[in-house]
Amino acid sequence: MMIMCRPRALLLLLLASLWAAHAASVPREAQPSLAIPSLIPPLAIPSLIPPLPIPSLIPPLPVPSLIPPLPVPSLIPPLPVPSLIPPLPVVARIIPIPARRPPRASLFGGGSPRIVNGNNTDIKQVPWQVALLAWEQFFCGGSAISATVVLTAAHCVHGEDTSGVAIRAGSSLSESGGQVVEVSEVIEHPQYDPNATDYDVCVFKLAESITFSASAQPVPIVRAGQQTPDGTIAIVSGWGDLKTGGPAATTLQSVYVPKVSDADCKKGYGAAAITTRMVCYGPLEGGKDSCQGDSGGPLVVNGVQVGVVSFGGKCAAPGRPGVYSNLADYELRDFITQEAGV
Repeated sequence: MMIMCRPRALLLLLLASLWAAHAASVPREAQPSLAIPSLIPPLAIPSLIPPLPIPSLIPPLPVPSLIPPLPVPSLIPPLPVPSLIPPLPVVARIIPIPARRPPRASLFGGGSPRIVNGNNTDIKQVPWQVALLAWEQFFCGGSAISATVVLTAAHCVHGEDTSGVAIRAGSSLSESGGQVVEVSEVIEHPQYDPNATDYDVCVFKLAESITFSASAQPVPIVRAGQQTPDGTIAIVSGWGDLKTGGPAATTLQSVYVPKVSDADCKKGYGAAAITTRMVCYGPLEGGKDSCQGDSGGPLVVNGVQVGVVSFGGKCAAPGRPGVYSNLADYELRDFITQEAGV
């Protein structure tokens, strides 16, 4: 049966056959795609649902910088930030040393002992007693051992300017009356130890002689090696404090005190604190003693000086008798003989 076609239809059929034959002869991967341009641009369709954030399950790792950051100086100084908590005071811890007590007097204050529980005393009862003056102010005691020599404690003047030092003799008052004589030379014992208050004696040579009278007399010094027995009663005198911390006496005071054994004295101060150049006097129960201001003053037994007021603990405290330079010690006695001629 013969099919009848129109010429245009035949032409299209022929072109389609040729295209099919050509496509069959070209490899599939080499076939080019035909870009068919769209005549209508795509429409933007807005999303009605905003995208949800998706948290990362793995935290980011810190990446260290290989270049250290440069310091950026501030052009504005920082403002001080006041602390709301006030600083605590720093308190120094002071550890007391119970085995010793300070010297009982010094040239410029603080600590010379005075008589505790004694009596007002007329200078005629202890005419050897003198007052040491620094620029006319009382600071220590002493004893006239000749017309031109006074004996006192080294700690009274150690390390101080003694250019203005004088003595007052023949008066019951520390700052008036009697005879005032300037000191021309001060000689401490060469082995004086201010840390241990050992070898605590000193000789003053006077610029002129003391005028002796019933109120001013020299006192003899005990011989070397002539130690008094324990329990011997001595008299100590001075213008020191009437109790620890004052007040000071204005009129001469004196008190009687017994000698204490070295063993009992060392119990109160420690064995190393009491040397052979020291001797202790005072009741072990306390109550009577020399005190601050009496330093350098005489300790006398039957009219003979056996000691010089040196140091102690709290004045008149139980178990802590007064400590005196032991003038019967050979080293101390030889020094006095050499420097004073007595």
